[in-house]
Amino acid sequence: MGTTLSGKVSTTYRRLPKKLEFTAWRTVGGIEWPQKLVNFHEDVKVAEITTTEVAIDVGLDPYDLSRKPQG
Repeated sequence: MGTTLSGKVSTTYRRLPKKLEFTAWRTVGGIEWPQKLVNFHEDVKVAEITTTEVAIDVGLDPYDLSRKPQG
């Protein structure tokens, strides 16, 4: 089972306090992944994002990832 990260992130950009809340955690490939993100500006909800599908490392070939770039 994975480890759940903090559910909130706060910052101030251009003097506008912002907050992101991550909720509805689900385990995907052994990693805890938030299914919902809510964005607040000055404590006013301005956006809500819901993830419907998450895929981790789908179709990646370990050999291709280990090769040095050409050039």
